[in-house]
Amino acid sequence: AVGRQYGIVTEGNSLIVLETVADYVRYQITPPKELQREYERLVNKEKQNKEKEKKEHLDYVVKLSEAQSKWWNTSFPIAGTQPVKNTAKRSSDESAAGINMRASASVSRSLAIRGVGSISESSEAELAEMVISGYSRSSRKERRQNKKAAKETAQVLNDEEESEAEDRSGELANTSKIALNDYNPDTPYLKVMEYADPAKAVETYYKLKKEYGQTPSFYVDVADYFFKKGDTDQAILVVSNLAELSLEDAQLLRVLAYKLSAYKAYPEAVSISRKVVAIREEEPQSYRDLGLALAQAGEYQQAIETLYKVVERPWDQRFRDVQLIAMNEINNIINTQKGLRTSFIDKRLLKKEPVDIRVVLTWDTDNSDMDLWVTDPEDEKCYYGHRQTYLGGIISQDVTGGYGPEEFMLKKAPKGTYKIAVNYYGNRSQKQLFPVSLRITFFTHYGTPQEKKQETTVRLSNQREVIEVGSFEF
Repeated sequence: AVGRQYGIVTEGNSLIVLETVADYVRYQITPPKELQREYERLVNKEKQNKEKEKKEHLDYVVKLSEAQSKWWNTSFPIAGTQPVKNTAKRSSDESAAGINMRASASVSRSLAIRGVGSISESSEAELAEMVISGYSRSSRKERRQNKKAAKETAQVLNDEEESEAEDRSGELANTSKIALNDYNPDTPYLKVMEYADPAKAVETYYKLKKEYGQTPSFYVDVADYFFKKGDTDQAILVVSNLAELSLEDAQLLRVLAYKLSAYKAYPEAVSISRKVVAIREEEPQSYRDLGLALAQAGEYQQAIETLYKVVERPWDQRFRDVQLIAMNEINNIINTQKGLRTSFIDKRLLKKEPVDIRVVLTWDTDNSDMDLWVTDPEDEKCYYGHRQTYLGGIISQDVTGGYGPEEFMLKKAPKGTYKIAVNYYGNRSQKQLFPVSLRITFFTHYGTPQEKKQETTVRLSNQREVIEVGSFEF
């Protein structure tokens, strides 16, 4: 404060050369008296521009929310439509769900050049509305080029039908089931841990640490080993080493926060998530992760206030649909927890729209592309190129620039099996300490008292592959 007041360079600040009044505004530094009138004018103008931008952005989010509500109020199957079955014939960038696909290095590089197309917020809102009636399979190129709204054919439920649909979640609460596929990384140190004397597991870990201690994956895998054996305290102790490897690496800290949440160390997960926000405040996922961690810790008011920062702030275009997904999570907290203050939230976004199935995919690495795939009992796959199914399943916009989230929802789940897979499409990250980690969260009866949740984390190899991560049974 003293250095800033008197213009002295100290350890906590640096010298800035200010040439124009706009420079004072940019760096929020009070100018000399002779420049203050112009300074105040520019500050007020900037404030007005920000308020206008915020209003326009919230109007855009409301459009996305209205499109989702139109989907939620639609009766599926829509008359005259048929499910699009999975077939053996697939495009060059797809593989059959459940079959690992490991491409050559040259193929991987050629696929990694896919970027995010330039698209305005208003155009994206129009695309969101198209999902209600745009029912055919499309390629990525076609999806990006098609910006005209299709003719609406939705059949809207009347109030009586809506009530029946909401009651249905209670009827199915005891029949739905989530099954997560086992994930067992094939590593030499885990083989040693498995064959060692269980009574000397901790001693074995410390011996292995001398050899593998600089490898982040080592701590994640060994922590999971202890957690599966029922030693949660040791799991937390082991995985906490990630913070010591690199105090300022957001990827490592994200993985640490995810694992701490999985081990139910919620206050610690909140603490680490706050550090990620400090490092990567320009990324909406940082605030979303913190908000969800706060909710798990029972800090519901802080949770919705933090998540709303994701909703109300315009973000980089590569983070598509993140505002709508965060708003779904805010509404879920508000509808399941009593007494929360919501006056700061735009009333147009406050809704109660429960669903039978919800899946959310996130990952820890920037500039990488994962695809969420959901195959329903009709053998119809919902994914980036076929965003709405015959049964009414819907998936969010394709995130090709890193982190996610990607979200699948189905309001009414007919009986049968719903298979969940993730397609590792490509990675353009220039800085990657260890392979990409996925976090997949499964919900049944989301937004109701019968809600159930399970979560899994999976570490990928450095090559393209498709991994079946779990399923729902209704």
